[in-house]
Amino acid sequence: MRQIFAVAAGLAALAVTTSTAFAQYYPSVPASPGPNKPMAYFQQDDAVCQQWANQQVAYAQQQANNSVGAGVVGGAIGGAILGGILGGGRGAAIGAGAGAVTGGVAGSADAQAATADGQGRFDALYQQCMIGRGNMIGDDSPPPPPRHRRPAAPPPQEDNDGPSDQ
Repeated sequence: MRQIFAVAAGLAALAVTTSTAFAQYYPSVPASPGPNKPMAYFQQDDAVCQQWANQQVAYAQQQANNSVGAGVVGGAIGGAILGGILGGGRGAAIGAGAGAVTGGVAGSADAQAATADGQGRFDALYQQCMIGRGNMIGDDSPPPPPRHRRPAAPPPQEDNDGPSDQ
């Protein structure tokens, strides 16, 4: 019984440390200063918009992190119960370990999908903020100036001396 308690306590500690990880998002879209905007103001806008967008997606990010911890704990408990039923105390410890790994893998897959969704939300919020502050995003940059081209050769002129009487 002590082995089961030790395994469960270890897995619970693992779940807590895993579920408290907090990854910050960064823009995956190019941004540039608006017309006549100094770089210092653009950099300030960039920092403010990144912070604001991260605050807006923090809840969804925490849900993704909790998914990993819940998977580990749920898998450990399920594995311990099944292992205890089938193999006694030793089977419970083995089942808890196997369940934690399986639950952690499933939770990680859910967290990865939620993280990708969070990146998309972050980018949309970041773009709104940067555009609202007068900056340009992606292809919104002004087109390059036109190149100077040599004028095309004039078309050949026909000799119009009048109708020919042949």
